[in-house]
Amino acid sequence: MRRSRTTNRPAIAAVAVCVALALVAGCRLPGMDGPVSKDLATSRQLSHRGLSAMERGDRQTAQQILARAVDVCPSDVEARQHYAESLWQNGKQPGAVEQIDAALKLAPDNESLHVRAGQMHLAMNDIEIASSEADQAIRLNSKSPGAWRLRGQIAARRGNLRQALAGFHRAVSYDPHDRELLIDVAETYRQLGQPQQALVTLHEVVDTYSPGDEPQRVLLLEGLALSAMGRNNDAAERLAQARDRGPASAEICYHLAQAQAASGQSISARASLEQALQLEPAHVASQTLLTELSQRR
Repeated sequence: MRRSRTTNRPAIAAVAVCVALALVAGCRLPGMDGPVSKDLATSRQLSHRGLSAMERGDRQTAQQILARAVDVCPSDVEARQHYAESLWQNGKQPGAVEQIDAALKLAPDNESLHVRAGQMHLAMNDIEIASSEADQAIRLNSKSPGAWRLRGQIAARRGNLRQALAGFHRAVSYDPHDRELLIDVAETYRQLGQPQQALVTLHEVVDTYSPGDEPQRVLLLEGLALSAMGRNNDAAERLAQARDRGPASAEICYHLAQAQAASGQSISARASLEQALQLEPAHVASQTLLTELSQRR
């Protein structure tokens, strides 16, 4: 039987509620010795509004409001953190990194800030800075799943897959139900040429969803693992499900065509490649495979 998971409310909503309650309760926040200043109270109120806008998907309004929150009280760590996330969502990565680094200067012992800063720096390909942030987060909390996952991601970026797998497994030991962590483990196994272990781990992920609710990415990774094991009919079936789960992509159609061709479904393989090239005319791998299939024919 598949296990059902109950997910918590979005983190943004939780933070917003906490801020609002704190303000109502005499403008006192945890760790503060007395009432907060007028500027900080105003900043938190603006942060609450900005988070609400982010929840609604109104990213531009959220960014404007959160920028005001930082202007009103530059020493408000939460305002800078939320502003950084808003900038990141709006594709303004350098500004986001600047804000998260500023927040860290104000709260150098905040483990989660170090993890988020490391994630941002890694996405910007600042690998050494990202590594330093991961190490600092682990020094602050040796059982931080986010920090160990970040260390694994950094190792994977450097091409050290064994070290990456060790980091991901360490993270899973502290948060065994995190789907993204399990996916990291499965994908690393596949890259290491261990598709059986990858498939076992992916089955753990699939079991947390109701039938038909599995995300496209998980279906794709299952199909790739099955292909690597030579189970091409099963792989084609799973990859077709991934394609139909939508939106279709040239990559998925190409891998589907590979599995179909390997299982003797030449006509279906050509149709999948034609779909791939409709989606991405310059997809070289699909062009090459289509040529090979035409020559075989």
